[in-house]
Order: sequence, then C-alpha cells, then structure tokens
Amino acid sequence: MVEYDASVITQYVTRLKFKANWAILSHSIVGFIIGLLVGVLFARNLSVALSDLTLIVIFMTIGILIGYLRGREAAFKIQIQAQQILCQVAIEQNTRDRSNSKITAA
Repeated sequence: MVEYDASVITQYVTRLKFKANWAILSHSIVGFIIGLLVGVLFARNLSVALSDLTLIVIFMTIGILIGYLRGREAAFKIQIQAQQILCQVAIEQNTRDRSNSKITAA
C-alpha cells in the first residue's frame, strides 16, 4: 500500500509552477517565430508602402503578443491546478489533525 506523503505533492506543485512560467516564455517564442515567418512571407510577396523590415517587425510584435496572451492562459490553467492540489493537501492535513485528536481523546 502506498503511504500518503505531502512532500511528493509539494514537489509536483513546484514543478507545475515552473511549467506555468515556462508556458508563457515558450508561447511567446513560438509567437515570435510564427510572426517572423509570416512577416517575411508578406514582405516578399506583397509590395506595400512599408519597408520590408517594418512589416516583419510588425508581424513579429503581433506574434509575440498573441503568444504571450496564449501563454498566460495556459499558465493560468496550470496555476489553478496547482492551487487545487494545495487545497487538497490542506484539507487532508486539517482532517488528519482532527481525526488524530479524536483518537487520542478516546
């Protein structure tokens, strides 16, 4: 039988928090790359009044912004999961404390 160990759960929550921070950065990097590629494609295929570099920078900025916002959403979901786990640990600790006091009082 597996014994309850709160330290394993807190280690998992720590990894979730790291994963949440990494989600924002990784989504922003992917947004940057996609924005760069789209900007280069538009700059090569369209003749517009803006310079090629300006068009690329505009698309990169839009890509980073979209990636950052999507990363924040992903990070928020991960942070909610971590908070739920921490609440379950707190509930278990509070319940265990009460059940142990009843046993010793009897």
